[in-house]
Amino acid sequence: MRRTDRFWRSARCRLDIAVAALVLLLLPAVAWGSERMPPLWLRMMPKSEGRLYGIGVAAIVTTPAVALEVAGRSARFEILAQLRSSVQGQAVFQTEMVSRQHNGDQGNAVRFQHSELIGEVAVAEISMPGITIEETYLDQGERTAYALAFLDMAVARRDCELAYARLTRAAMEAVEQNTRPVAALASLYRLKKQADELSEVVTLLHPFTPCEELCGRIVALQQQLASSVETTKRQVTCGLAPHPAVSPEFAQIMRMQVEHAGCVWDENSPSLLIAARIETGKQRVGFFPRDFHVQRMTTSVTLRGADGHSHGSFSFAAKGIGTDAFTAKQSLQQNFAENFSEKLLTSKVGIFGVQGATTP
Repeated sequence: MRRTDRFWRSARCRLDIAVAALVLLLLPAVAWGSERMPPLWLRMMPKSEGRLYGIGVAAIVTTPAVALEVAGRSARFEILAQLRSSVQGQAVFQTEMVSRQHNGDQGNAVRFQHSELIGEVAVAEISMPGITIEETYLDQGERTAYALAFLDMAVARRDCELAYARLTRAAMEAVEQNTRPVAALASLYRLKKQADELSEVVTLLHPFTPCEELCGRIVALQQQLASSVETTKRQVTCGLAPHPAVSPEFAQIMRMQVEHAGCVWDENSPSLLIAARIETGKQRVGFFPRDFHVQRMTTSVTLRGADGHSHGSFSFAAKGIGTDAFTAKQSLQQNFAENFSEKLLTSKVGIFGVQGATTP
């Protein structure tokens, strides 16, 4: 009996060891199954009526959270690229999935490059409504993050309808601000930019969900806002503030740029005062066989209403180079005119006051 007991005790011990080994083999598959079992959408792009899908990918360089954010942005870019390619009459973009079974690093590098290209094509500073991140996946082994996004056409169209309604109401309110032309011009110009962006969004959606009627209404709104902008610009009278004083040639340059923008120059009772502080410097630079004259200028501009309300300030630098002082000064004046016009029309505190231009 003792031999039998020893035999069964030894057999039981071998069985326990075998069970323990089997558990250890199965445990990683259970604990880390999410890593070993990637989602189906990594191999096959989902398809659903009324939806457009995109997949983004990013390397985990710092943290998984940052990588997932970048992958989500890439997925949105991919959806926008598909919309744009359809509008432009090109073949709809087909996602090329990463093969992780062969040359994983090389495959990821190709994918990252492709995602960056999508970003360059898709970026238009517009907010496409209806895009949702549906699912994400982290591959810790390859240090890669994936994101699956989709565009719901019905939601996007509904949001565009709501945006159009808000824009229409805001346009009516801006026109009623005729007693404050500077503020009205800023509001109208901001609304026109938003209407232009909304028109682009609807144009992108049209091949997938017909938007002829909405597109027509938006075009009419764009035309109305463009007309209101031009009308209001003629009500904005600009003039130089008496202090600090500006030399006559540069005062004339600023007047020409203001009038070129469509506004009225009025030295007597301007509704918008332009106070400019100009600092200049000169030097001669010797390059064989002759010297070059270099003139530099730093300009700070403050815009104030007739009521003393400040509309903000901006600054810029200008430079002129020539073989003599005269040509250097001409070059400086031309560069000054270009920079002044750009800042006056496009800066956050320019004539159009585009600060805070957000989708309504």
